[in-house]
Parts: sequence; C-alpha cells; structure tokens
Amino acid sequence: MKRTILLAILAIVCIQNMYAQNLKRKGALGIQAESVNDSVLMDYGFEGRSGVVVTKVFPETTAEQLKLKPGDYLFEVNGYKTGTLRDLRDISQSLRVGDPINITYATGRLLKTAKGYVVAKHLESSNAGEVIYDEVKSGDIYLRSIIHKPFGSGKYPVIYFIQGFACASVEIPYLSNQPMQQLIDGWVRAGYMVYRVEKPGVGDSFDSLDCLKINYEEELKGFRNGLKTLKQNRFADTSNIFIFGHALGGITAPLIASENKVRGIMVFGAIIKPWFEYLMISRRKQMLLFGADYAQAEKSVRELTPVYYAWLVEGLSLEELREDPRFHDILTSEENPLQIGSNGTIYGRHPSFYASLNKQEVVEAWKSCGTPVLTMHGEYDIQSIDEDAGKEIAEIVNFYKPNTATFRVMKGTEQNFVKVPSVNEYFKMLRDGRYNPDYTAQNFNKEILKYTLDFVKLHRKL
Repeated sequence: MKRTILLAILAIVCIQNMYAQNLKRKGALGIQAESVNDSVLMDYGFEGRSGVVVTKVFPETTAEQLKLKPGDYLFEVNGYKTGTLRDLRDISQSLRVGDPINITYATGRLLKTAKGYVVAKHLESSNAGEVIYDEVKSGDIYLRSIIHKPFGSGKYPVIYFIQGFACASVEIPYLSNQPMQQLIDGWVRAGYMVYRVEKPGVGDSFDSLDCLKINYEEELKGFRNGLKTLKQNRFADTSNIFIFGHALGGITAPLIASENKVRGIMVFGAIIKPWFEYLMISRRKQMLLFGADYAQAEKSVRELTPVYYAWLVEGLSLEELREDPRFHDILTSEENPLQIGSNGTIYGRHPSFYASLNKQEVVEAWKSCGTPVLTMHGEYDIQSIDEDAGKEIAEIVNFYKPNTATFRVMKGTEQNFVKVPSVNEYFKMLRDGRYNPDYTAQNFNKEILKYTLDFVKLHRKL
C-alpha cells in the first residue's frame, strides 16, 4: 500500500512539473492498427474508400472515448484520410489535448461517425523507478526529454540513450515489457539514471520542426543540446555520463562525445562508413538476403551508384534528381529502389537528411572521443548488415588509444535487441505476423543488459 501511494505521489509531481514547462502534453488517438487491402473494403461495400483496421484500443484514450473497437475500419480523422499507416501517424502527431475530434469509421458493414475531444497520451511509467518529464531548449525550439531514475534522492550515474533514424517517439506510454523497456528498467534497477530526448517534431515536441523535413545537422543539434542540458540536471552524476547509441544513434554518439566529454560510449548496430558507401554495401547484401542472385545484386548497385553520388555527395535535391534524364528509369521504376514516399522522403527521411549525414566526419569523431567504448552487433541485424562496422570502430579507437575499445557479437539477435532463430526464419516471421509484441517481449536478449552493465561498472568513476 505504501509503495502504491508513493507511486501515485510521484506521478502527480511528474504531471505538475511537466505542465509548468514550455511543452504541453500531446494528445493520443490510442490505437494500434494495420494496413488493409482495398479489395477487402470493397467486399464490405466500401468501394472507393481506403483506411486502416484497428487491432487494439488502449484504455482511457481518445479512441475508447469514441467507442472504436478492434476490427473497426478507420477512414478519416478530422476530415483527413487514413489510407495508410503513415497517414495515421502524421494525423496522430497533430493531435493536441482538448481539441475537438471527429472520425469516420466502419463497424462490420455499418458506416459511422463519432465526435469528441482529444485525450492526453498516457504518461510513461515504470516499476523499476521514477519517470520524470522534462525538456531541452535547442535553438528556438523545445524537445521533450524523459528521465528514468531509481526511487529516492541523490545523484546517479547516467546512460544517455540515443535512438536510431526513424521519426518515431522514444516514449513507452504503456507497460508493454518490450525490449527497450526491459533494457532501460534493467539499467535503472542497477542504480543508473536513463535519459532520452525526442527528435524535433516527435512526441510532445510537436510545436517544433517537422522531423520528416529536417537534415541530420538539425537532428544532431537536438541531441547535442540534450547532453548539455543533462549536465545541468540535479539528479545526474556528471562525472559518470555514458552514451548508448542505437543504430544511427551510433553515429550521433561519438559526434557529440567528441565535443563534450563523457565517461564512456556504447553502440549497437552502428555504421562507420560514409552513408554513400554504406548504401552501396547494404544494397548489395540486402538484395542477396532477399533472394536475388549475385549478378542481379551487382547490376542494381551499379545502376544506383551514380544516383547515390549525385544525391549524397553532390547534394542534388529529389526534384533535381527527377529532372536528370540519366535517372528517369530508376526513379520511375515500379521497384522504387529509393523508397520514395508520397511526401518526398527517401528511405523514410528527407533527402537532405542523408546528404548532410554523409558529410559527417565519423572516423575523426571516434578518434577524438577519448573514452572507453563498447561496440555491439546483432548477428542477424539486416539493417547494419554485418559485423565489419563494429569491428572497425573498435580498431579505430584502439589504434589511437590502445585497449580502450571492446567489440562483441550478440548471437542470434536482430537490430531491436530481439533473439530470432535465423535470418531466413526472421523474414518468415515478419511476413506471417509471428514477429509481434508478444514475441519480442519474450525474446529480449538479456546479454545486452549484462554486457552494458559490465562496461559501465568497469569504467565509472568511483
């Protein structure tokens, strides 16, 4: 009972602190959804409509208030079509607490509308420690920061978690026991404070820049200011700040650490090559993984290399690439090898994002970071592809400062810290739906927690 009362008091304090800040709480629709084929909607009599199917409705959310249920088809929110999951995400990002909302949806063959008001997203909570919502000023904008700390007062050594490339929130509003939550809770239970910062335009940072329209320098600026703000936090032991960079965060980590010293760096699935080189390497290897033969993979890479060069090295915009007759066939092909989105993104981000990323002096950053390093690679990571990058990072660090970097391969593990039987089986699981929240929660590779804790214990200042 006393523990329950303590948790309730801490939650109230957290809410009061958050609403005294510049950032206000974002609204939440409160559903999980999946894409739905238009032919399915035609069979139900909804020809000409497109939408998503609701798979889960979270309690005490806007969706529950509007009486949405799993199995319903959602067609529109506030007059905007939800034809794809990306549409749904973009619309959800714009929701503010207390705003009016109206939806068009279908239950079975019955078309319905509903009206109400946007409900706030659930606050993140944890059984491992206290959760505090704060903010980071980055130029003219504010970014949401989320702190997990052990219960009690005092100062704690810190792990600054920097996420990968996606414009997705790092917030975990429900106790879902997903791998990232298990990793963070494990660090907190071991006595560490964990710190995360949202990207511009993501989560509660919705009044700032649009994540899908910024370049990498603008994203980097937010994480750099996050580190500066962290060093002013009253709970942080500033002599013991460690950075954990996940995937693309493994590039950001040394870049900000080389400018503002930390106690150590850990990365998982990091890249070391310039993005121009990485795309050629990953394109070839991913095509082979997906069943292409060697000649097909080589032909594709040779065709794409001049496009990559014009885009990433010369800095041509998507419009300029489209106007170049050399690239017409590639950019208009049905395969869409650059994954060009209807919103003008390439591979899920603005074209300028990767062009500015390609300019980063990553090797120089690793040379200059001057700190112990743990670099990890998941054996079945199909994004960073192979362990060469992790090995090379350790070799570079050890060349300039011997015996300070360690490299480890996480056997049977993909990029999201989940153990899978094999690459081929992983593909099958992605296709048939077996790679789902239940599976990922049950198959977190706990060795990642062990090795990271061993690293920070070894290198923290006593």
